[in-house]
Amino acid sequence: MVIEPEINDWEDQHRQNAALSNFKCVNCPRADCKTRYDISSLFKHIYDEHANRVGEGLRFSMFAKPFPHGTGDEIAWYTIEWPRNLPIAAGHHDVTREKWDPDAEVPYVYAKPRGTVSAFAGRQVDSTRFPLTNDFKKDLVCAARVLSDTNLNVEVQTRIALQFALDRLARHTETRPPLGDFNDSIPDLQSANPKLGVKYICGVCRRDPAIPPNSKWARCPVRFSELKRHFKAHHGGKDWTKEMMYLPSDVELWDAITEGDKKLAKRKQEILEVEEKRRRTAKKRNDHKASVFLSTRRGEDVFGELFPKLNRLWEADHPE
Repeated sequence: MVIEPEINDWEDQHRQNAALSNFKCVNCPRADCKTRYDISSLFKHIYDEHANRVGEGLRFSMFAKPFPHGTGDEIAWYTIEWPRNLPIAAGHHDVTREKWDPDAEVPYVYAKPRGTVSAFAGRQVDSTRFPLTNDFKKDLVCAARVLSDTNLNVEVQTRIALQFALDRLARHTETRPPLGDFNDSIPDLQSANPKLGVKYICGVCRRDPAIPPNSKWARCPVRFSELKRHFKAHHGGKDWTKEMMYLPSDVELWDAITEGDKKLAKRKQEILEVEEKRRRTAKKRNDHKASVFLSTRRGEDVFGELFPKLNRLWEADHPE
């Protein structure tokens, strides 16, 4: 009641969303859990999903305090004394599998300042390594297959593959492809790259300040078929290539690629150290999953193949 009106006066919509409705539950560590909450809906989630569970190390039962019947309210979370360590993670925080300790002193990790560099600055979609086809669906699947060798998340891979296909189509026509072309390509997309074409958040609902941030369409990734019906019914006049799926902007895309590569490098180093210890033990075999992960390519390298820098294109066209 005090803080929210102040934040709503900010002119930066991105900062408003980050400050009010981009929280994670500290007890939902799965990598595929992309749900974000405002404060009230987060505590309702905790009350519904976690507060009724008891056991060693489980402390969420402190929030299992309903109002008396007949009051019209369901949860009395704001009548409970706040613990030192709130069960809340900011959107930029990594949620671990460690049990939540309300008495822990956890240092706050500041968000990385938003970048200013577009992922596509000084680059152009490739037309030499991948010959032009004038076929949106084939180009989409081609990019998806190349990106399958990376560890980039689904939104990042989708944005890159979609931009690749759109830019190559623009070489032949100014007409945007129909939504049906993307929909028809989903079986081939998932065959080439199982991450793509599965679940997305509605881009219009996520960005529109008039739509409640705890709306299903603004916070929950849904199957593409369901999202398509929603988009056509409620946002049919908008450009589906830009508005339908909540995908990173040009600047957010570059930040996501570089940050993903840092995490990949760190994880590879950890695996190499474990494998080195494994080799010293004669009875232990090499871990096949580790070798697969070690072969994962850097996102920046793959992105550079699909969207090479302009000086590389010039060098390819003008060999010495």
